[in-house]
Amino acid sequence: MKLVRKVAGAVAAAALIFTIDPISPVSAQEFTMKMANIVAANHSGHEAMVVWDAYIKRHSGGRIKPEIFPGGQLGNFNQLVEQTRLGTIETTFTSGGGISNVLPEIQVFDIPYTVKDDRIVEIMQSDPIMLDMMRKEALAKTGLRLLGISGGAGWRSFYTRNGPVKVAADLKGVKIRTIESALPLEHVRSLGGLPTPVPWQELYTAFATRMVDGTMNSANDIMTMNFQEFLKFGVLDRHSFIWLFWWVNETWWKKLPVDLQTVLLDGFWDLQTTANTLPKFREISDTERFIKAGGAIHSPTAEEYKTFLPARETVTKWYVAKYGDRWLTMMNEAIARAEKTIIEDNQRRRM
Repeated sequence: MKLVRKVAGAVAAAALIFTIDPISPVSAQEFTMKMANIVAANHSGHEAMVVWDAYIKRHSGGRIKPEIFPGGQLGNFNQLVEQTRLGTIETTFTSGGGISNVLPEIQVFDIPYTVKDDRIVEIMQSDPIMLDMMRKEALAKTGLRLLGISGGAGWRSFYTRNGPVKVAADLKGVKIRTIESALPLEHVRSLGGLPTPVPWQELYTAFATRMVDGTMNSANDIMTMNFQEFLKFGVLDRHSFIWLFWWVNETWWKKLPVDLQTVLLDGFWDLQTTANTLPKFREISDTERFIKAGGAIHSPTAEEYKTFLPARETVTKWYVAKYGDRWLTMMNEAIARAEKTIIEDNQRRRM
C-alpha cells in the first residue's frame, strides 16, 4: 500500500509539474524583432508589416516581441539593409533597387514591360524553383535570409510636372527621379529622359526645389507622400511591378525554435495577401484622388504603348552585359510557369 501511495504521489507530482510549468527554457525565451521600413504609415507596404506584427503577437504567445519603425526612422534602404545584416534590427523590406548595391542581379525584376499582370506576379511570388535559387544566392552574397516576396504599392508608371506624357518621346529631356539603382537609370536614358537618383525620404524636397520634374512610381506612392502637390500628369504605362523583398537577419533566424519560425512563415501569408490586395484598391482610389487634386491621367492606346517597348530590349541587353543571364533566365522561366498555370486553371474553370 505504501508503495502504491509513493507511486501515486510521484505521478501526481509529475502531473503537477507539467500542469503548472509547461514552458521549457527554450519556449520561455523571448525574442525581440525590430522591423523597419522607409515608407509612410499609410503606405500598403507598412500596413502589410502591421498585419504581420499582429499575427506574430497573436500566435507567438509573447515569446516574440515585434516593434515597427516606419517612415525611414532608422535610415534609408541601404542603411536598413546594413542594420539587418549586422543584427541591429531583425527584419526589413526593400525594393530590388533598395538592395542592389549588395545584390545587383535582383534588378532583373525591374526590367520594364516584362511581367504582364498581377496574377502572374502573385504566382511567381510562391514559385519554389525561383525562390530557392534566390534564397541561396542572396544568403551567399548578403548574409541575409530572403523570407519571401510580396507586392507593395502596385505598378510603376511615369508621373510628371510640366506636361502630359502620351508616347515615349514626350519624356525626352525630362528630369526623372529614379531609385538609387543602375537599372532604372538605364531605363530612363533609353527613353530619352534625364535620370536623377534621389533617396525616397528626400524626394518631396527634390520636387519642391525643382531638382526633378517627374518620377517612376505608383498612384499609392504619389498620394501617400503628397507628390500630387507638384506632379499633375500621369501616364499609366505600368512598366514594372513594385516587388518587395523581405529580409531577415540569418543569425537571429537560426536562434528561433522551429515553432516560432513557423509562426513567422504562416504570418507571412497574411502579410503577402495584404501587400498584394491593398494596392489594387488603392490604385483606384488614389488615382481618383490624384485627378480630384487637379491631375490628369492618360491610359496609352496600343500604338502609344508600343513606343515605350523598345526600352525592354535596350535594358535587357544592358543587364545581361553587366550581370549575365542566369537571373534573367530564372525570372523568364518563372513567368512561363505562371502563364502555364493560369492557362491550365482557366481551362479547368471552363469545363
